[in-house]
Amino acid sequence: MDRHEKKRLRDYIGEHLDVSGTRLTDDEATFLGNFLDEYDKTHRGRVVRSHLIWGTRYSVRHGGDR
Repeated sequence: MDRHEKKRLRDYIGEHLDVSGTRLTDDEATFLGNFLDEYDKTHRGRVVRSHLIWGTRYSVRHGGDR
């Protein structure tokens, strides 16, 4: 990824997340960019709650179509 492409991607990520002072590898920037692109379709409206039952932690996903 060239530096101009990475700058545009970092600016896009910065619109949603505070990444000031953070060094991102190309892979990290790409991952976060893809996550933000897919957020509304994949993650929005879903809550993951963690429960501790008899010393074992369980995650329960609420909301969405899944």
